[in-house]
Amino acid sequence: MGLTRKEKTIAELLAPVGYHSGIIGKWHLGAHAPTSHPMKRGFNEFYGHLGGGHKYMPEDLVIKDGAKAKGEGESYRTWILKNYTPVPPRKYLTDEFSDEAVFFVERNKDKPFFLFLSYNAPHTPLQATAKYLNRFTHIKDPKRKTYAAMVSAIDDGVGLLLKSLRENKLEEKTIVGFLSDNGGPITKNASSNTPLHGAKGDVWEGGHRVPFALQWKGTLPAGKTYDHPVSSLDFAATMVALSGAKVDKDKPLDGVNLVPYLVGKNPNSPHEVLFLRKYDDQRYSVRKGNFKLVIPFRNGKPQLYDLDEDIGETRNLASAKPKILAELNALRNEWSAQLIDPTFKGLIHLKRGSGPPSPNKNKNKK
Repeated sequence: MGLTRKEKTIAELLAPVGYHSGIIGKWHLGAHAPTSHPMKRGFNEFYGHLGGGHKYMPEDLVIKDGAKAKGEGESYRTWILKNYTPVPPRKYLTDEFSDEAVFFVERNKDKPFFLFLSYNAPHTPLQATAKYLNRFTHIKDPKRKTYAAMVSAIDDGVGLLLKSLRENKLEEKTIVGFLSDNGGPITKNASSNTPLHGAKGDVWEGGHRVPFALQWKGTLPAGKTYDHPVSSLDFAATMVALSGAKVDKDKPLDGVNLVPYLVGKNPNSPHEVLFLRKYDDQRYSVRKGNFKLVIPFRNGKPQLYDLDEDIGETRNLASAKPKILAELNALRNEWSAQLIDPTFKGLIHLKRGSGPPSPNKNKNKK
């Protein structure tokens, strides 16, 4: 339903040091409150949709005023917003976002810029044009075929964006990150997380372990694989460090600047421990070195896996290595005690009729 005003977006952090910021595609950090619009959260430009997903075909986008959309389903059929103004759709939505990204670079090539190209593909609904579907005639499963076509459209769009950076001689001035928000929701779109266990929403590796590619020509080594665990939270910290932006001393970022690690100046792991909590279901994971603690469901017993030997998380070592299990569980409890309950609700809570308890209400409870 929104992002608390107590937190700053990357755009809000970069603005004081002269960056022009744009977001293209999916926002999903508040669709109803005017103060949650991306241009109220540090972005200078917006071209996309405020909700968590969207239909892709122009003929499906028939609701001009998004404020009149009834529920999440109708919000998928709204016109696209250009800043604050609804504009009629022109083409397949992924292609539209790709074109706008290239246009953004062309317009802002002579100034420092930050672009968040937030593709909603391959989020459902599964829709693709013949141009992309015809590349995968060998795939018989219609869901899998459409999923592949949707990803292929992203590939084309990223290629156009990288080409624009080359042609405008911006490659050595621009760091590019590409990653997904979560593992594939296997049954919904026929994606595959093999050899990982689990899917979107899980604390298993299949739920959150995703590709993360970085390019910075002339600075980062090309064609290398970095094996230490990193987090998407590191991207903001990297941008802040490279730009010279400032962070409030009493609100340090959770991520780290990855560049010293990727160029070999720092041989250590960026993170000694990585934590994950899925609040509503009270699912947790703790990763330290090659060992990972997992609590896959509410009130479940902690499980332990060696990801170096068992990337699919099939052999629970909780009984065989009780000391390591206890160490990671103690780290989880120590970390969890520092957390607050969510300060804003999501659509799932509207459906249930109630949201998480107020942080203030529980402040004296463990």
